[in-house]
Amino acid sequence: MSAVLKQIQEVLGRHGGRRQGRQVRLRCPFCQHNCLDVALGETGRLIAHCLSPACADRKGNHLIKQLGLPVDVLAEADREALGSETFFGEITAAPSAPRASAATRDQIYRAWLAACPPDEQTRRFLARYGLNDEEIDKRGYGRWPVEDVLGRLPMTDPAVLKTVPGIIDPGNGKLDTALRDPRFAGVLIPVRNAEGQVVTLKVRLYQPDASGKMRSLSSAYCGGPEAEYAIHHPLDTQKSSRVHVVEGEIKADIVAALARVTVLGLPGVHGI
Repeated sequence: MSAVLKQIQEVLGRHGGRRQGRQVRLRCPFCQHNCLDVALGETGRLIAHCLSPACADRKGNHLIKQLGLPVDVLAEADREALGSETFFGEITAAPSAPRASAATRDQIYRAWLAACPPDEQTRRFLARYGLNDEEIDKRGYGRWPVEDVLGRLPMTDPAVLKTVPGIIDPGNGKLDTALRDPRFAGVLIPVRNAEGQVVTLKVRLYQPDASGKMRSLSSAYCGGPEAEYAIHHPLDTQKSSRVHVVEGEIKADIVAALARVTVLGLPGVHGI
């Protein structure tokens, strides 16, 4: 097998590729849904197209480059290999990447949130749901996207940072953060476990798209760890024999702030 074919197999496997006929379906690096098709085009080049309505314009060489796939015309032997279902059948998804401990994520995510303080748009958005400035600050909400977050984190070891969901390795030798496209502008939400640790970060989009209104900061689409599927435990929730369960972290924070009862926030279908 040529070096180019090995590169293609490695990349498609790293992005969770699954064979479907003579093409591969994988996770889109823009919308993070498993709706991106990669196939061999008639010109002898690889082509990619995201099927999500929210990513209708996400196709072409820039997407191939984003995935780390070759953009040039492939050699005839490589094209013949790619044209067979046997080759695609050999592609297997890479195993799940290790995820940092809750304590490490809590340390990094708190610094992340400190680098993304809420602006007026964030405060106005949350005020519509009944959270005042005091509650917004106490519960650690922020804004997203913000540039140069990585430069303000307490850890700089790439080996550690790569285990934190939301920090991606695009393969160009420089780490980056997920969801930096302006389309993902919104409220940055800390998701806390029962110990009060921030174990996941989510974004509530100001402008929801066809894929929903919530996004988790995950690294899975670049071969890194998935965001934890975490049940949100609001700060200062009251301890009682009756537990109220709501959908979403913001709703849980509102109930905890206004009703002073025991409440848990479960991720919604589109918030995972």
